[in-house]
Amino acid sequence: PPTALMPTLAGCHSLNILNGEYIGEPLEIKMFETTGWRIQDDVPVHGAPGIPEGVHQEMTTVIISPSPSSNKLRVLKIFQFSSQLQRMTVMCYNDFNKSVEIYSKGSPEIISGLCDPSSLPSDFEQVLSEYTANGYRVLALATNTLALGTNGHATVHDCLAMSRDHVEDSLNFVGFLIMDNP
Repeated sequence: PPTALMPTLAGCHSLNILNGEYIGEPLEIKMFETTGWRIQDDVPVHGAPGIPEGVHQEMTTVIISPSPSSNKLRVLKIFQFSSQLQRMTVMCYNDFNKSVEIYSKGSPEIISGLCDPSSLPSDFEQVLSEYTANGYRVLALATNTLALGTNGHATVHDCLAMSRDHVEDSLNFVGFLIMDNP
């Protein structure tokens, strides 16, 4: 979904900020800077909207949208990039939607296998082949929303306890991140 692109780019990274400078992998810094969002580190979790008492972490990173709504994504959990798994995933609490959202990026072949097949465009393989044949580096982006609430739906605590396999199940394809390969 097009509206998922910016939050996915803004939320799926492992950047930190030190003395006003982003610290992390150069590709992630460039990717994040293109969004116009900003990072605020070491924000207290307690008292944040929708975050229940007793969440195990005391501080979090907040990613703030440049839009008038000033949407905030509160990083809850990072499944770090693994070369063996060829992907990374970040779980965030979305203040605007009051939901837990999953943002993933990685190898198109791996991410497509984690996606609900109905979310993949029919020309997925063709588009991927065209860009890789022309020497571009291509990552796939995907997202999902974990339902919160009553009647058997998960709580934030439940989401934090989920395994990586569970979190990354039935993602929705967002698009490709296509980069020059210098």
